[in-house]
Parts: sequence; structure tokens; C-alpha cells
Amino acid sequence: MRLGKKLIVLGIAMALLAVGFISSASAAEKFPSRPIELLVPTAPGSGASLFTQITAKAASQALNNPIDVQHKPGGNGNVLANYLIKQPADGYTLGLYVGSNAGYMNMPGFQTKVEDFTYVAQIMRQVHCIYVHKDSPYKTIQDLIDYAKKNPGALDIGTNKVGSIHFYNAEAFARAAGIKINNIPYKGSGEATKDVMGKHLTAGITGPFTILTKPEYLRILVVLADKRLPQMPNVPSISDLGMNYEPPQQIWGLMVKKGVPADRLEILRKAFKKAMDDPEFKKLGDQPGNVAEWIDTDKFDPLIHKNHAAYRKALIELKLIKK
Repeated sequence: MRLGKKLIVLGIAMALLAVGFISSASAAEKFPSRPIELLVPTAPGSGASLFTQITAKAASQALNNPIDVQHKPGGNGNVLANYLIKQPADGYTLGLYVGSNAGYMNMPGFQTKVEDFTYVAQIMRQVHCIYVHKDSPYKTIQDLIDYAKKNPGALDIGTNKVGSIHFYNAEAFARAAGIKINNIPYKGSGEATKDVMGKHLTAGITGPFTILTKPEYLRILVVLADKRLPQMPNVPSISDLGMNYEPPQQIWGLMVKKGVPADRLEILRKAFKKAMDDPEFKKLGDQPGNVAEWIDTDKFDPLIHKNHAAYRKALIELKLIKK
């Protein structure tokens, strides 16, 4: 082959290689190009699981890319956090951040730190309530408070695990009401609800929607929020009792391992924010106690760090952890 022809063939080959390299580079830069994992720290059937399933389905449609929900229960969120921290910081593995993490991550034995993650966005929050059995002699929240004042430490309130939002909510309410309670932590708030239904427990704390599905057994006394819920206008809030404090609320948001590129975080934020327009998501957001509320990274990330610091202080005051 003549030199001229060799050079032409070589030039074509190099051009084809260059095109192939550019195409490969473009493909590598595309995000997402494979399924995303969204991890849930609870078992299937929980409120957090339901929220995640609905949100992931809507966000996957916005991304035109699958989002697979994976349940990682155990260790008060420790199992999820340990799994997430071992994955590449590439945006393909997300964790559901729940408000109870603010307490759990401060407890001894939690193996990761709040600083190990980026908190991408809040999507929804949930107000809690105090409830009793429908046949309880305590017809109002004031009845319950009066009993607790006359019998310090005798009022049993079932909550979730030590460090959870439920547990902290009970302590915050007791302090604001000037009463002492017997705060009983269960493996899950559903277990406490069963004991109230069976009349083995005086009162419990959880989301209103759960209680309203069992009106033949349970009755809500107060909403732990600064104003009444529109779906429950006859149920008082803490402001109706003259209490001036900020009751903790459950948060459902997104977290990733620190180091995910900013452009990928932006793609994820847009998709999950668009998911909030989905009819099924809106239906969930309309349930009593649920508040669909988007908070972006620039405000959500510092909010989480602030909450963790506040919870740590509270846990120290309760003598549940050391300084």
C-alpha cells in the first residue's frame, strides 16, 4: 500500500477512535444511566416505606430511570447508614432521612456521623398526636395532664425507640405541661398502638392518620403542633393549651454519602421535587398530619446539623448519653 493511502486509512481509523472515545465519554457523563437505589430504614408496611414507594415511583418517571426501593431496617438506622457510607459517592445510592435520625445518630454505637452525609432535601414532614383508647376515662388532654400532676410518673405513654421523634416528643410535651411521665419505648410505634387498643397502655404518640383509621378503638386528644390541623378542626393543638414550645416533627427527606457531584445532586433534586406534583403523592400529602414541604439543600443540610445538636443536648439532659 502506498504511503498516501496508508496515511488516509490511519487518519480514518484515528477519527473513528476519536468519535468512539467522545461517545464513550458522553455516555459516562450521562446521569442517571442505570437504576438508582433508594434505601429505607424501616420494614415494608411502615409509613416511611409507603411514603418512599410513592415518591420513588413518581421520581423515576421524572428521571425516566428506575428507582429501586430497598429496605434496610435495623440498628435504629445504623444498618442503612453503614451500607450507604460504603457505596461510591456517585448519586446512585440514596437514603431516606427520617427525623428520628437526629436522636439515633447521637446514641452510643451508631457507627457513622452526621458529617458523613449530604442532606439533599426535605420532601414531607409529619405532625404527631397524643391518643388514648376510645373508652378511656380521659376525655380531654387536660384530663390526662391533671391525672399526671396528681400522680407524678404514673402516666404511661408509649413511644418508639429511645432517641426517636416519638420518644423526644413525649419528653418535650411533659416538660411543657409541667408533668412527669413514664415514657415507655417500644420497638415501633405500631406496637404501642396495639397496647393502647388492648387497654394495656394509657396513651401513645404517633401520626394522626394511623389513629384515624381505627376510630372504633382510638381517640386523639391533642395534635403536637402550634395550630389545629384542617382535617381535624375539633382537636386542640398545643397552642390551645397555652403551651409555647416547638414540638419535634418527623421528617422524610433524602441523604447521600458526602462527595456526590453537584450536577448530579441537582438532577436528583429536580426529579424528586417534580414527584410532589404526582396525584398519588398529593393524596398522601393530604392525609391528616402529613405536610408536603420541600426544603432545598442549602437550608435542609444546616437544619439537620442544627437538629442533631439540639437532640444531643436534650439526650444529655435526659441522662441518656454522656457529654
